[in-house]
Amino acid sequence: QNPNCSSRYNYQTYTIEGIDYTRTAFSKFRARNRKTGKEEEMTYIAYYKQKGLDIKYPELVLIKTKGPNGS
Repeated sequence: QNPNCSSRYNYQTYTIEGIDYTRTAFSKFRARNRKTGKEEEMTYIAYYKQKGLDIKYPELVLIKTKGPNGS
């Protein structure tokens, strides 16, 4: 059984699926910009900054999770 963790920003519980050693907070992905409403490529740092959050250790690898609804 995979361990669970909870996030500090939305207090949801997630199931840890693994660790992605190829990505960090500097990695880019496609998401909707909250200010413009347009989909764009952005870093995880920029994504969380839009939500008013700073990533404390951006050089660390990312944890792969399954969301609170199992997705």
